[in-house]
Amino acid sequence: MSGCAKSSSKTAAALAVGAGALIGWWSYARLTAYPAMRALDFTYAWRAAGWLLRGESPYARMPLAPYAEGGLFLYPLTTAVVAAPFAVMPMAVAGTLFFALSTALMVYAVMTRAPHLWPAFLSPAFLLAYYNIQWSPLAFAAALLPALGWLAVAKPNVGLEAFAYAPRWRNLWIGGAIAVLTLALHPRWPFEWFDALRHQMAPHDPPVLWPLGCVGLIGLARWRTREGRMLAAATLAPAMTLPYDHLLLWLVARTWRDAMALTVTSWCAWLAVLATAPHDLTRTPEFTQLLLTLGLYIPAAGIVLARRTVERDSVVNIPESR
Repeated sequence: MSGCAKSSSKTAAALAVGAGALIGWWSYARLTAYPAMRALDFTYAWRAAGWLLRGESPYARMPLAPYAEGGLFLYPLTTAVVAAPFAVMPMAVAGTLFFALSTALMVYAVMTRAPHLWPAFLSPAFLLAYYNIQWSPLAFAAALLPALGWLAVAKPNVGLEAFAYAPRWRNLWIGGAIAVLTLALHPRWPFEWFDALRHQMAPHDPPVLWPLGCVGLIGLARWRTREGRMLAAATLAPAMTLPYDHLLLWLVARTWRDAMALTVTSWCAWLAVLATAPHDLTRTPEFTQLLLTLGLYIPAAGIVLARRTVERDSVVNIPESR
């Protein structure tokens, strides 16, 4: 059914280390060659974690500024807590290590749990996650590896998708404990976060509000399956109008052919976006949203709906990490 066999833990670990080292090399070379990029999107988490470790509010210390130069910090404080280990490193090293580890974990998760999902690495979603140093590969790994599920708290929009795919009480309790810790450190952060969100430039509308985006609610018709739950969660979660925020959609695939089909349609959509550029995603994202719906959400909904059986796919059927 998968199109390829699961790898042994040792083989998967070797492949993961190799992939992480390669992507880390590319990332470090790019960040050091263009220092103005800082650590791209990870810059915000890195700076926020630094302010948090100094005992100050990142929302107060990170005002509106040009891209990657310091603010606004538009993530919950849980993001800064998870990113705290990287705050003691130079920015380029932190961004490199973060994405190298994220890639290695995603490779290990795919090779040991869902090898048929390898076409996700060829997708524009993964390519742009690499280009922008984004959180979605880590969330992808968290959806497949039970021990990492609590990391969903780092970026709740994609984290919601990971939790919907593999809900576990243990991860919910750990994530809740991290949230309580942030409130103990800075009780007013939710209010400061909501205030910062009012000033964000690019809208993060949930795909259900995109042109034709409501098609993703087809996942509710398969809510007893992890693929259906994940598709519905992805449709309802706030998301950027760029492919990297939609990487977890590849989890709907049950065969490598499904995953490859989604990779092909997503590339068709993204190439159409590039061919019709420029687009102003801060004011008129609708056309880009429509193209991404056609290339991502409609094919994903078709994959979920095409399943002839709707047996309950309980999370306990996903083997626990050894």
